[in-house]
Amino acid sequence: MNVATRVMQIDLDVMCYGDGEGYDYNDLKDYIRARLEGSGANVVYVQVFSENFDNIANDRDRMADYLLFDPGHSLGANVMNANIFKAGVKIIRELLPDSRILVWTPSIYNAFLMADNTVVKATEEAESENCVWYRRASPFSELTHTRLATFFEALGQASEALDGVMFQDDLLLSNWEDVSDKGVELLVARYGLTDTSDDALNDFLNDDENTQNQDWRRYKTQALDQLSREMFDAFRRGYQQAFPERFAQREQSDSTRLLFARDYYDAAVLYRDAVTGEWYAQNLDTALDLYDQVVVMSYFNMSAGGDPASDDAMSWLRNLAQTAIAIADSNGRQRSHKLVFKLQSVCWSYYSSGEDYTIPAAVLSQQVQALVDAGAKGVGFYPALQGSAHFDMSAL
Repeated sequence: MNVATRVMQIDLDVMCYGDGEGYDYNDLKDYIRARLEGSGANVVYVQVFSENFDNIANDRDRMADYLLFDPGHSLGANVMNANIFKAGVKIIRELLPDSRILVWTPSIYNAFLMADNTVVKATEEAESENCVWYRRASPFSELTHTRLATFFEALGQASEALDGVMFQDDLLLSNWEDVSDKGVELLVARYGLTDTSDDALNDFLNDDENTQNQDWRRYKTQALDQLSREMFDAFRRGYQQAFPERFAQREQSDSTRLLFARDYYDAAVLYRDAVTGEWYAQNLDTALDLYDQVVVMSYFNMSAGGDPASDDAMSWLRNLAQTAIAIADSNGRQRSHKLVFKLQSVCWSYYSSGEDYTIPAAVLSQQVQALVDAGAKGVGFYPALQGSAHFDMSAL
């Protein structure tokens, strides 16, 4: 099976106990070993945050409540466990010495961004119809940029073993966002809007044929792309400050330089705007020029529903991969090697019902094969959560 990039994504917060401040190093090592040994992984995305699902009333309340390392007092972040992230990175490096380890991190839905800051706002109609999700700090706020620069510089200094950043899927703006004060200021400045009532804004943002609205969608995509570039540059600065000799060595080769990756929704592949190519301020075409890895969340059960072992699931995955690869390699551009199709090994929709929610390794293997048959060169998945059935890695 010709898969050049084999990715595993590792949760760490499930290994914290008590109030989250404790963990057992040996238990953590056993937990990580069970997920990596025999996987063939050459890239690992490792978690540096945690969400408090007990306090989530709906998806609009979701944000990254806690960090798993201490970025310093200036951000006022809630640190759940100051040591487990560094310990996890150390263990992964010992188990897979030749792998690339990327910190898996949110950006604009980090809780430490919200205080005294502008929060992303959608039109009232979009809010009422649940067209948007995640609580996020506005990317049009200077304070958002300043705080994120501080955070990512600190993150770059966390461990010499880190090989880069993989941004979580919160970097998005729906068609009905951002109508916060900062967003409306931009809309008025760019397009001369005179009526900024909610109804007028909703009409403007709903008009797919309006060239100004099309331009606004492109602008939002560019703004998020630029913000991600700023965050990665801050990570690089922090790494260079903390590990100058290693940074200089890394810069000499593509095989060792720090990597820049980002999660993209499958909808950014399957439901792109016919005119702009955008979906919720994500554009796969521009992403493939910007990032080293574009991680397409290939979650059939979450996105389409139904049996993950069904013919429909395999067909959906093949279509997703073929569509993304066609975009990547269009006009003679060979960029499909940057694509990573990340599978879900847990059916989250079953979790709350008490049903068995772990997708068996044999089914995941079929899904991997479907992606590879469609031409995928990069495949990854979430290993089983702590307490759920272990995978038979040999099947994968």
